[in-house]
Amino acid sequence: LTALPRFRHLLEDDRQVLHRDVVQPTERALNVGFFDVTPTEPITIVAFTKEAGFRDFARRVDRRQSDSYYGYYLRSHRRLVVNVSTGAGTLAHELTHALAHFDFPNMPEWFDEGLASVFEQSEFSDTGNRLTGTDNWRVHQVLRALHDNRLRKTDELVQGRSVRANHESIDYAHARYVCLFLQDQQLLEPFYRKLRSRAEVDPTGWQTLREVVAND
Repeated sequence: LTALPRFRHLLEDDRQVLHRDVVQPTERALNVGFFDVTPTEPITIVAFTKEAGFRDFARRVDRRQSDSYYGYYLRSHRRLVVNVSTGAGTLAHELTHALAHFDFPNMPEWFDEGLASVFEQSEFSDTGNRLTGTDNWRVHQVLRALHDNRLRKTDELVQGRSVRANHESIDYAHARYVCLFLQDQQLLEPFYRKLRSRAEVDPTGWQTLREVVAND
């Protein structure tokens, strides 16, 4: 397996490298594993190699306070804005959001964030056609929240549909490890497709999750 590359000194002239080494292979792997509908409109990617430039753009252009994150995707503008100085994981995370927007626009927020978070730390298969999520720093958030009794039950996370504003990072981490569990059981892709097909009758995905896990 080959890990997503890191970009510490990316120059403006290296945008093609970023597109070739991260965007194209990540999109290909996600389309093989999950997405059937390709984007019908262009997605703009704004990548910064320095944190100061990223935060200045987020504040001035999009009126966002970006103190606690390194990227975001604006559905209304189909614009993906990332700081790639720490590596390509944030770009993979936000690209997952952007592509999912076209394939499964009414995906429940917990799963949208969980799925995207899986690929912020991931590895390509030898063929490059699959991405596999691996452990990252979010595991420590889950363990701390569990220790402090701040990790809500999985049924509450899923049936709540959206993450809690005051515990966003914990819910993101929780959702990531629900998705990693499904991945380890080889159920993540089947769950995605079944949830997408049943979104109207099971908008949170809780019933689908129970069925997929029970039938394994």
